[in-house]
Amino acid sequence: MRLPLPFRRKKDFEESEIRSVYWVQKRLCESDGSLILLDTARDLLNGYAIARLIPRLNAQPKISDLGNDFSLCYEVLEREIRIFSITPGFPELLEQSYELERWAVPAWRKYGAFFIPRYESNALGCEYFLNRGIEAVFSLPKNSMLVFAAKADQELRKRIEKRKRGSNDLLLVKIAVYSDEKESLEKCIGNVKKFLYAPVKVKRRSFSFEDFYSSILPPRMPKFGVRVMSASHKTISALPLLPTAGMPLICYKRTAKMLAGDVNRGPIALGRVEGKTFSLDVSDFFRHAYLIGQTGSGKTNLLKLLIKSFHNLGYPVIVIDPHGEMSEEIACTLKDSVFLHPILSPFSINPLELPAIDKNQGILIGVDELMNLFTNVFNLPETAMNVRYILQTVTRRIYEQGKIPTLAGLYRIIAEIYSNRKAKKDFLGDEEEILKSLPEKSFISTLSRLQSFAKDEILRKLTSSTTVDLERLIDEKRTVLFSLPQRHIGLTASALIASTLLLKIYYTKLMRYDRKKEEHVFVVIDEFQNLQGLPILSTILSEARKFGLHLILAHQYAEQLSREVLQAVMTNAGIKFIFSVSGRDAEIFAEIDPGFWKEIKSTISSLPTGCCIVKLSAKSGDQSLPPILLEVEEFREKPVRSLKEACTNDFRASDAEC
Repeated sequence: MRLPLPFRRKKDFEESEIRSVYWVQKRLCESDGSLILLDTARDLLNGYAIARLIPRLNAQPKISDLGNDFSLCYEVLEREIRIFSITPGFPELLEQSYELERWAVPAWRKYGAFFIPRYESNALGCEYFLNRGIEAVFSLPKNSMLVFAAKADQELRKRIEKRKRGSNDLLLVKIAVYSDEKESLEKCIGNVKKFLYAPVKVKRRSFSFEDFYSSILPPRMPKFGVRVMSASHKTISALPLLPTAGMPLICYKRTAKMLAGDVNRGPIALGRVEGKTFSLDVSDFFRHAYLIGQTGSGKTNLLKLLIKSFHNLGYPVIVIDPHGEMSEEIACTLKDSVFLHPILSPFSINPLELPAIDKNQGILIGVDELMNLFTNVFNLPETAMNVRYILQTVTRRIYEQGKIPTLAGLYRIIAEIYSNRKAKKDFLGDEEEILKSLPEKSFISTLSRLQSFAKDEILRKLTSSTTVDLERLIDEKRTVLFSLPQRHIGLTASALIASTLLLKIYYTKLMRYDRKKEEHVFVVIDEFQNLQGLPILSTILSEARKFGLHLILAHQYAEQLSREVLQAVMTNAGIKFIFSVSGRDAEIFAEIDPGFWKEIKSTISSLPTGCCIVKLSAKSGDQSLPPILLEVEEFREKPVRSLKEACTNDFRASDAEC
């Protein structure tokens, strides 16, 4: 006889439960009665953002505020009902109707059940939705949970077109219930079935901590078949799924504080809004800033104003400029700034130098970051396993001998192995024969990526050692201008040095945090898209501000960034400056954050040069401000020295290899 619940053996489940409780303790913390997902555990959400929705009085939310990729979790507790939204970011429009308790999560439940179409033939012929919407939640027993999720999926549309059934307006739908007790779960299933008109059956299962939080994410199309729940966008938009103030057991906010001085907030004056001076406080930039605008829109002018303002306020500023013109102008107007250029004011940064931490941990990080840099800068695909093995093996051996590798040194050693010259056995050991047995094209592919850094004198010196003491420059609160002109050193080298600098700045600030907790460092990165391949980038965006590192990121158009990186930037940036953008940019913004785009779309199409839309994220307890149309002040600082006077040989490197 088949059991109704396919749970594992009791002993196995108890062991799994103990492990899951341990995960809970490591990945959650409690704040004001809510469970908060820690930064280190947010990878469980696969790039999504979660927030508890607390309705504002008299708000009129719409399901369209969530976009076409969302999950709503209704948690029924003893004395209240909590609702959580899971979306690709934190939609701006939601903040008008709700106070968002960001990264608050529902409690882990042991057991769950998913509703699926009874027959595959029902999948595209019926619409699956909760009739009367949120009313289904009030029928659930205590300490249980209901999930309703929907997602626009391209694969679903392809299969609809292939089978010539269903509408292109369909969204994937997920409906599930959860509980800590099997008996309670069965009650949930029976109650929710009353709100589903289409024929369904139920799949039951138990959950570990990680599996539970993965299961409440928006649905994904299975690899095979179309036995999935779906409903039209029109149907879902009409459902009363969102909570409002006054509903039973749902807490709400009666009032919200208004921001004091909407346009005059601090000492950083940036221009005028409706004839009034617009200024921001330095703390407004602690959650990062994002600038986007086409060439000639005024984006670079705003970057200059920000650099000057941070400098005048006495904060350390590090500028990464892949073109060079902006850093040259700033160097001439800020007399005590440090101007570094591969040729005019030479310096060196070794991408392979380990961070100042435990040796074994440093080697792991060094090898890992080497792979990250190569993946980002040299377009090294995941399938290039032999190239990765060659680089990892040789680099690790050099580290283990207590030496610091360089790109030129790697080239020389790998070239010797490739040409079958006799190498020292105690260097590579048994792995020497493995390396020599690899295909010739693997070595050619590896050497071709390293060749310019070994043969070109400028690039060899640029990456031979690290002559820039970031710790000292930060201690001295200097403005450091890294000019990395692609016309002089090429796109690859420019991107490599920019990526290396960001990593070194991040690790430097991380190591200093315990003794410099009140220190704030600003990093301005133009043409930010060159760094988007760094796997650690999303971690830096989400965690760097906790260590006092704040990024000012700028680029020209949305398609330069992958959807994942753009979503991470939009989610983590506390201030957004949107200059004139193209029609394609408009489509991308509309897909990623429909609420934000709805607010700015009427203005964005007619922005003149030098004007931008500013969107400030609300601080805790404040209402979200509407977008502001800013006329940016022109940067008119007079030069106080020539570019030749700004150049220095203090950071010149010797031509050294490992």
